[in-house]
Amino acid sequence: MRKFLLFLTLFISKIAFAQVSDNFNDGDFTQNPVWLGDVSGYTVNTAKQLQTTSNTAAQTVNLYTINSLATNVKWDFFIDMLFDPSSSNQMRIYLISDQANLNGSLNGYFLQIGESGSNDSYDLYRQNGTTVTRIIDGPAKKRINVNECKAKIQVTRDFNGFWELKTDITGGTTYTSEGTVSDDTFTSTAYFGIKSIYTSTRSNLFYYDDFLITELVPDVTPPVLNSANTSDGLAIVLNFNEAVDPADAAILNHYQISPGNIQPSIVTVSGNEVTLNMATQLSTGNYTATVNTIKDIKGNTSVTPQSKTFFYKKPYLAKLNDIVINEISQILVRK
Repeated sequence: MRKFLLFLTLFISKIAFAQVSDNFNDGDFTQNPVWLGDVSGYTVNTAKQLQTTSNTAAQTVNLYTINSLATNVKWDFFIDMLFDPSSSNQMRIYLISDQANLNGSLNGYFLQIGESGSNDSYDLYRQNGTTVTRIIDGPAKKRINVNECKAKIQVTRDFNGFWELKTDITGGTTYTSEGTVSDDTFTSTAYFGIKSIYTSTRSNLFYYDDFLITELVPDVTPPVLNSANTSDGLAIVLNFNEAVDPADAAILNHYQISPGNIQPSIVTVSGNEVTLNMATQLSTGNYTATVNTIKDIKGNTSVTPQSKTFFYKKPYLAKLNDIVINEISQILVRK
């Protein structure tokens, strides 16, 4: 548990910017970013590539790192297996996973690379719990070297769940499309990971490099205020079109409620929602919530005031001597 908490602390900036980049030029996989899992099953070799270590037994070894990009995302990476793959010697790249344990039940998507024969395809699978479904069935590709399966791979997924899988089996960046699919079953993620499945004679022949996970369309625009509303006149909820910077959004003088030029007493932030907590309950009437400035988690800042109107009706509490009518009955009079 302590190790995992340290992992989260080290990764707070990576989480905020939702990006993974690792070419292993620093000679390890323990920082920038931190990889966890079966760490004894991997090493960084002299060529600055991630490589599986020798093992005398057939097994599966996994590594994972934190990633929160699941839509509007592009994955790039290099893989190499210095043998003729089979069902007993293959790899999986987990692009999206809600679990760190890649061997158990999870929700996400993975690439499976390596199959029996000299013609290998590159396929995308969806995993729902323990149920696995192939959603892109790439064409069979004859390998240049029968005893090596190498490729540079690029996968993209847009905001609408449209996927495309591309490869260059020479290891370059002249990509060929392996297929497309529309699938928006899972639209969030916590982890990116790799799984190496091998027999003892192939244990140290898996290579990975140049992992890069970025936004497909970079976010360069500041947050937009979508709406303002309140149910109790004390907490005014502002909804933005994207997550906002928590520290910046918590500054009280960024906000104003009119009429009355009222400022909140406390501001709480959760993703793309900002709640303005008022010291005094609003009276019945029309109001305007103005955001003077706001910043998203990428640092894009809106300096032009944004406003939304809302109406609040304050509930009436009965007082002594009030006449309260809580039911009206209809009497039908027949002639």
